[in-house]
Amino acid sequence: MFPVLARRPLSHAAALLLITLATVTLLVFFLGTGDPVDMMELFNLVPVREAFRDGHWLMPTLNGVPRLEKPPLPVWIPAAFVDFFHHDSLWILRLPSLLMGLLTGIATYGLGCVLFENPADAPKANRRYALLAAVLLPAMIIFNRQARLASYDIFATAFLTCGAAFLVALAETPRPTPGRWWLLVAGAGVTTGLSVMSKGPVPVATVMLPLGLWLLLFHRRLPVFAGVALAALFSVATFFPWLYVIGHQYPDAWSRWKSEFIQFGTGHAVNPAAAGTKAQLQKSPFYYLAFLAWVAPLTPLVIAGLCLPFLKSHADPLPADRERRGRWLLWLLLVGGLLLLTLPSEKKPRYALQLFPYAALLCAAVWQEFVRLRTDRKLEPAAILLLAGQAICFIGPGVAGLLAVVWIKCGFTPPAFLGSARGALAAMATPLFALLFALVAAAGIYLWHLQFRRRFAEALLWLALCAWGVGIVGQAAYRMDPGTHTNAVHAPLEQALRAAAGHPLYTFPGGDVRPWLSSLYFADQALPERTLDQLIAEARAHPTDPLFLMFIDDHGGSPLAAAFQAATGRTRTLLGAWEDEGRPTLLLRFDPPSPAR
Repeated sequence: MFPVLARRPLSHAAALLLITLATVTLLVFFLGTGDPVDMMELFNLVPVREAFRDGHWLMPTLNGVPRLEKPPLPVWIPAAFVDFFHHDSLWILRLPSLLMGLLTGIATYGLGCVLFENPADAPKANRRYALLAAVLLPAMIIFNRQARLASYDIFATAFLTCGAAFLVALAETPRPTPGRWWLLVAGAGVTTGLSVMSKGPVPVATVMLPLGLWLLLFHRRLPVFAGVALAALFSVATFFPWLYVIGHQYPDAWSRWKSEFIQFGTGHAVNPAAAGTKAQLQKSPFYYLAFLAWVAPLTPLVIAGLCLPFLKSHADPLPADRERRGRWLLWLLLVGGLLLLTLPSEKKPRYALQLFPYAALLCAAVWQEFVRLRTDRKLEPAAILLLAGQAICFIGPGVAGLLAVVWIKCGFTPPAFLGSARGALAAMATPLFALLFALVAAAGIYLWHLQFRRRFAEALLWLALCAWGVGIVGQAAYRMDPGTHTNAVHAPLEQALRAAAGHPLYTFPGGDVRPWLSSLYFADQALPERTLDQLIAEARAHPTDPLFLMFIDDHGGSPLAAAFQAATGRTRTLLGAWEDEGRPTLLLRFDPPSPAR
């Protein structure tokens, strides 16, 4: 079956079906299980809930306070899903992220179809390599994680990849019809604008600046630059109306956006207590070298892809001019994007998410070289090392997992240095996981066999299958560790809230004394902020009602709570205490003083 599939021309419909199957199966398992634990996801989930629950749509809020730090599109889309399905489970909240991951894969396929086209190759061969890139993308470890979280980055990546695909298609179409030209220009502009509405201008800059350099090097034509200029206008028309409205509605909006940009670029936070000091925000200039680990299990292919534009090709047919330009584009996007991300002080793995599609396309370009390798050419030592290393990236996890199952079944305990993963390994010591690990190892071994028998067209399918298998098994193993999907705040907060049922909860305003994100999410209600004087007035206005206060005990002695108790004479009862992102959080009940006898 596999040799037939390797030679058979591929239709776009079949490719899209395979991309959908591969992406959905890699992302949907465990999509809505457990609790949200990722801080950046919670930064989005609380505003999503306040949008559909409290009607805060135009300007998303965090505990009722406008959240000016981020654009609103990743709030609007999940909130619209909740409004449509009338349910706010994690399955519903994260479903848009899965769809954004799928959209990124489809846009990656579209890019590949343009960049891998070679008139001297077999008909529709370019689609096979584009499909490979789209299927490898969701198997990359960091992309897989971010596409399963209701956070901002996957939205920006999906729309931005679409924008890049439209612009590349515009540049690589020598004489487009007026209708196609306008379609590509408008598509590039609107999707890029939607990316700005998802995460701001930084992801757009890390992709569009290297892409612009590539256009200057290879496509200095008036229709292309006119299209780029018009696309920029479409982009501004997409995101600027919201900026304009919010800028007028909230006088401090522009200064807040400026301070966010300064913090990202220099590490100087306006509120170091909440965001961190410059020393905490600033990372090493070599931080993004870790990108080579983030694309696992495809690290060997990505490294080879970064060398590809500089190497002499021994393919038959030789790469077409478009393919050579495409390889330089992918190199510029990946290397240039990482260099641009290195300039600011703040650095995080998810900031590079928009570059993963181009890493996947480089992997496909490397495999294209092997498929076309002339039969009279021997494999060079570097190629042998690459192929062996890539196969080992699949064989290794399978063998290691199988050995771990046998080890535990023989009565041995996992090493202490594995920490919470020890429980996950113990839970995986089952016949099912033994079978899964064995299948992954067997697939990797067969890939090795195909590679060194030079059956690269057939091995292309096994490469995709191995990446998919490692992704599935790795995700299941990840979920076996309760610490990865159980929020420690949930249970104690839920228990404490039973004693406050039916009563409003208050918190102190300002800075780091507000309840943190997990507490806000699981409380599932806005916590009105009150100053000490306002709380005292509230207590005197309702002398017989208890008052409930949730806040971070940042000084260890609750001075504000103590001052409130002294001023009102109320009795304080601790209903619950928990750690939220390392912050000690309390829920207190203040009962009216007993009447004098």
